[in-house]
Amino acid sequence: MSCAQAEAIRKAREDAENAEEMPRIRRLEREVAELKAGTRRRLAAEVEAGCAALREAKAQQEAEIEPLSAR
Repeated sequence: MSCAQAEAIRKAREDAENAEEMPRIRRLEREVAELKAGTRRRLAAEVEAGCAALREAKAQQEAEIEPLSAR
């Protein structure tokens, strides 16, 4: 058996194994995409909540300072 034949057999075996794994690979890729999207949504919500809290703190601070600066 030549080296080229051995390589062809190895490649055919590898391709067959990969074909069997394709449904699992596709499922895992979908799960990864869903996790990424969920993480992006969660992070965006957390950032928005943090920005809202900062806006509220700024407004409160300005309301406290305004009477002091009017004197």
